[in-house]
Amino acid sequence: MRRLHYHKLVFFTLMVITGLLLWRCSNDQIKNPELQQEDFHSFAKPYQVVVTHMNLDIKVDFDETQ
Repeated sequence: MRRLHYHKLVFFTLMVITGLLLWRCSNDQIKNPELQQEDFHSFAKPYQVVVTHMNLDIKVDFDETQ
């Protein structure tokens, strides 16, 4: 009887420890994408660039093969 309680206690303790470790190992940058790492070796700021319009002129000729 005591052995069964001991195994339940050990199992519960291991599950709690595993849950806490997995919770603490989560990546905070995925949750907070506004935290950007700045590249100190470049003046580029890709997180400030926004494309508002793109003019694309493509002509496709399916009859001509290469």
